[in-house]
Amino acid sequence: MKTRRLLPLLLAFFQPVLIYLFAGQSPCLSPYRAVAFVNGQWFTGSDFRPATFYAVNAALREKRPRGELETVDLHGGFVIPPFADAHNHFPSAEENFDWANKDFLDVGVFYVLNPNDIAEQTNPLRPRLGSPATVDVIFAHGGFTNFTGHPRQLYEGLIDRKILPYEKWQLEGAPSTPWIPSKTSTPNGRNSSRPSPTS
Repeated sequence: MKTRRLLPLLLAFFQPVLIYLFAGQSPCLSPYRAVAFVNGQWFTGSDFRPATFYAVNAALREKRPRGELETVDLHGGFVIPPFADAHNHFPSAEENFDWANKDFLDVGVFYVLNPNDIAEQTNPLRPRLGSPATVDVIFAHGGFTNFTGHPRQLYEGLIDRKILPYEKWQLEGAPSTPWIPSKTSTPNGRNSSRPSPTS
């Protein structure tokens, strides 16, 4: 792919990084004010090149806008798109959100996929996600497993520690051996009339 064709895509990725890194550098710096980022080494898709880019109305461009500019000196630093972590179990609750968010942003990770979380603990985080100061997270709300495999053991451990407000019989899943359901029994001889966590 030619650099010229790739550049607009890269600019879309650079924008949240620059806003996060420099939003607190000056009381005048704002995503809605024209800002010049000078003395930076910008990633082209294959290598880095020195350039000046301008943030105008929260979008990056190479053409200098009219009027006054706020200037941010990158001091020869390398500017790359934000990273994404496609398998991480944090943030997973209010208790770990602040440190997980800081750790991700400090290393340039702006997008996270949590493939096995607990919906009751992660849904309250949603209003805090995807701002210029926080990561954007996709929650899967559960993992694929077999009857005795991970993450079932994880959930049972959380129940034992009273972190999850369920009983073990309420966990979804069944033994791998065939069984015939009845109105009053489950594979383990439990009462099937009890509610499930999703009912």
